[in-house]
Order: sequence, then C-alpha cells, then structure tokens
Amino acid sequence: MCAGDFEHTISATVAHKVLMIIEGLLGHLHEDVIGAMRGNVRAPEPRGEDQETLDPASNPFPGADIVQPPLANGRQLRFHQVKSKTGSAKGGDGRRLGLQLHELMRIYGGEAFYDALVGNTLRGHRSMAGVLKAAPEVVVLVGEAAFRELTGSVAGPQLLLRLYQSAFDVASRHTGYSFQGVVSAIFLAFRERADELGEGFLEAVLHDAIYGNASEQDSRHFAPARRKREH
Repeated sequence: MCAGDFEHTISATVAHKVLMIIEGLLGHLHEDVIGAMRGNVRAPEPRGEDQETLDPASNPFPGADIVQPPLANGRQLRFHQVKSKTGSAKGGDGRRLGLQLHELMRIYGGEAFYDALVGNTLRGHRSMAGVLKAAPEVVVLVGEAAFRELTGSVAGPQLLLRLYQSAFDVASRHTGYSFQGVVSAIFLAFRERADELGEGFLEAVLHDAIYGNASEQDSRHFAPARRKREH
C-alpha cells in the first residue's frame, strides 16, 4: 500500500469513527437542529397506536422528519425524511418510507425528499431503490446536495458541524472527559493532511464526509452502473 492509499484509509476510518460517535451520543440532534433552522419545521413525533398511517390529528406527517412551508414565491410545500448516512435505514425500510412520502404528497401536494447527510455518492445506498420503486417522484439526496435542499445555504454543513463541536466542548468541561485527548493519536495523520491542504482540521473531515460529484448525490441525475450480463 502506497503512502497516499494509507493516508486515505486513515482519513476514511477516522471520519467513520467520529460520525459513529456523534450518531450514538447525539441521536437525532441533526433533525432537531435542521428542523429549527429558518424556513424549516420539525415534524411532530407520531402519536397513538398506529404510527405508520397518516392521520391529520394524531399523525399528520408520517415518513417526514422536517417540513418546509412554501415561504418563497413559486416554491411548493416540501417534506424531508432525514437519515445520518446512506446505510442508516435497512433496505426493507425503503418501500415503507416511499409509500409514506407518496401519501404525504397525495394528501398535501408538494415535493418529498429522502436525505442522507453523510456521504459522497448515492452508489451503494441501501434503501434508495425501495423508496424510488414505491414513489418514483421522491428525490433522494446525499451529502452536500442534501444539505443544500434542507438548509437553503452553502454554509449549512458548517453550521451543524460547529454545533456538534460546541456540544462536545460543553460536555467535556462538565465531565472532565477529553475527547480530543483520547483520539489525538488517530487524528494526527489527518491533521497533517489538513495542514498541507491549507484547511482547518474540522473542515477537512467535513469535506471528505459529504462533498462529491453533484450528479452522484441527487437521484434526479444519478445513473447507477448496470451489472454486466454473464455469458
């Protein structure tokens, strides 16, 4: 393995481990935070015995984590199902989520999006096929493309990242736990890479985690590779 490959492996491993820690400790904070951003509304949690079926009183938005009212002229009502990464939902969940998003559009009109915040490409998405088979009109997004639709800003990923950093800093001060001290040896190679690129450490992690080719992050433009037929 050459030095470049080894460095890439370290950066990918570190990014994956950090994101696993964030997901485990903070749960669905990304949904709450993005849902509180200007122009977004956090969808209420389902109530009652049947939490899968749309009911205007007890379960008005099944399948949606965030609702975007049509604030701008010409913009429709939007529904977003938000996952932390492309593998967060099992393949079998795709059909269920697709049917729920389809029902939201049928009842309320508007558009529906299935978003994965962390990822560079839709390739290997575990539940995209199920979602699109059940509801071809749903737009599946990943990484930068998902943040762009959710926040309406190119700075959306940085805002969420800084919030997570602040949450860790506050928790560390109160508990005496040094997150940076525990992982400093692991991050050394990635920090050196960030310095070489002239970027900040966190920005480099963020870049590797979400930025990619726009045509591979949006299902409206994505063309998955077809398997070659066996002869």
